[in-house]
Amino acid sequence: MFKHILIPVDGSEFSDRAIDTGIRFARSIGAKVTGFIAEPEYEVPLSGEFISRRAESIGDHREKVNAHAKAVLARIGLRARAEGVEFASDFIESDVPVDAIVGAAARHGCDLILMASHGRRGLDRLIHGSTAEGVASHTRVPVLILH
Repeated sequence: MFKHILIPVDGSEFSDRAIDTGIRFARSIGAKVTGFIAEPEYEVPLSGEFISRRAESIGDHREKVNAHAKAVLARIGLRARAEGVEFASDFIESDVPVDAIVGAAARHGCDLILMASHGRRGLDRLIHGSTAEGVASHTRVPVLILH
């Protein structure tokens, strides 16, 4: 069956459900897990932010996203170790999470992507889209979406 599961997360409570379910499922079938997060890319500050000295440097941005990614991925690692599941982690800076997730699955040789959906509807869904549906439609790897 499945040997390597990618669990993409964003640090939300929806991600926590995917982590718990993904780790339990991996343990039950003897699969390993890779936790993944796509952090936002650096945005060049506007001139007003420079003038008011509120501009974030690229170094500060990298520190912030590295710290956030490590904290979120550490939660998956703790849960995996507690369940005896082999675990790895990965993150990149990307403003296109669908492509980042699909790329991570390919890079790590994952044969299943298990992720949560925020369950957006109506206008919110139209504006924000659905990362889970985007992933499912842009990969050949099976995708298990938790609602």
